[in-house]
Amino acid sequence: MFIATITQGGLSFGIGSTLVNRVMLVAPRAPSLSGSFATVALNAGAFLGPLLAGFATAATHDYRDVAWVSAVLAATAAVVIFLSRRRAVHADVREAR
Repeated sequence: MFIATITQGGLSFGIGSTLVNRVMLVAPRAPSLSGSFATVALNAGAFLGPLLAGFATAATHDYRDVAWVSAVLAATAAVVIFLSRRRAVHADVREAR
């Protein structure tokens, strides 16, 4: 468990920093705000994910339901990313005209 904790912590730190950097590269016109919003979003996810998983476990008394909470949150994130990229592509097309 100790090794898994260290590994997961390192991966989370590395992935989080990478995601914040990616957001800052995508939004060059607002470097301060993009970094702030990316950090807030990452921290909100780090708080809400375990909170919702705890509610699911308390309601069903089955720790395996945490996987369903994780799957729903990941699917929601995938839909948001898909929609935002689609909107960005349409905005680029409008600017090109």
